[in-house]
Amino acid sequence: MPMDTDLLPYLIPATLIALYIMAAVSALEAIVQTRTSQGAIAWGISLIAFPLLAVPLYIVFGTYFII
Repeated sequence: MPMDTDLLPYLIPATLIALYIMAAVSALEAIVQTRTSQGAIAWGISLIAFPLLAVPLYIVFGTYFII
């Protein structure tokens, strides 16, 4: 089944907007919940500056919940 190409121009911007929202929320969470001030600053800056790379890394290494 071919992909509907009418929605394709909206898919990438919607994905990027969702990623930047996740980065902003994660940066706020990192600032509040990180153990050290250096860690909070590092996570906050990296999540805002490099969201494509930092959001998955924060989900894996920066959160304290156990899956």
